[in-house]
Amino acid sequence: MGGPKPEEIVYAITDQRVLVVTRGRVSSWELDSIQGVEKRYYQDGTGDLILSNGQVETYYHKGHTRHRNITMEFSGLADVDAAEAALRGH
Repeated sequence: MGGPKPEEIVYAITDQRVLVVTRGRVSSWELDSIQGVEKRYYQDGTGDLILSNGQVETYYHKGHTRHRNITMEFSGLADVDAAEAALRGH
């Protein structure tokens, strides 16, 4: 079935927050909460901007406790460097 189509996702960076809107569902973080920024580049020139806020999620898998960082991802951006510059410019 796959995830949402790219046209169903909107990314925004305001002077106070980052937002991801997927099929009407809004996820947002305050800019001050962002502790890490990672970029991923693809051969076609697009890229992803992966944000972390320092929070860790704990879950159980096959009887073992696992941990993973909570992230917000801006995927398939035409200009990932411009997105990072907009983020850091606030």
